[in-house]
Amino acid sequence: MMLAKPDSRRFTLTQCANMISGRRNHSMCAVVSSNGSMADAIVVTGGSAAPKKAEIYNIKNNKWKELPDIYRARHNHSSYSINDMGYIFCGDSTTSIERLYLNHVQSGWKWIETSMELG
Repeated sequence: MMLAKPDSRRFTLTQCANMISGRRNHSMCAVVSSNGSMADAIVVTGGSAAPKKAEIYNIKNNKWKELPDIYRARHNHSSYSINDMGYIFCGDSTTSIERLYLNHVQSGWKWIETSMELG
C-alpha cells in the first residue's frame, strides 16, 4: 500500500506494510484522531478476495491488525468513521449496515437494522 504523507507544503508517497489479506473491490476509510487533526489509522473492509475480513492499519507504527470478521460478506460497498466508530454500508446485493466500536474492537461488528430495499 502507498500512503501520501504531508511534507511541508506537499505530499510524498511512502511505501507501507502490506495488508494481511489481499483485496479488490473493498472499502477503506480514515480514522481521524480524537482532536480531529490527522488520521491515526485506516480501516479496510470486505472485497471480492476477502468478503468478510476487516483490518486496521496503524499509520504511526506501520502495522496491520486483524479486526473481527464482518457479518455480511460484501464488496463494492462504502465505509465511514466518526466518533471512534467504523461503519460499513450496503454493497452488491445487500442494503445492510454494520458498526464497530474502534476503541473496543473485541465486541465485534454490530448489525444495524434498515428498511431499505434493493431497486
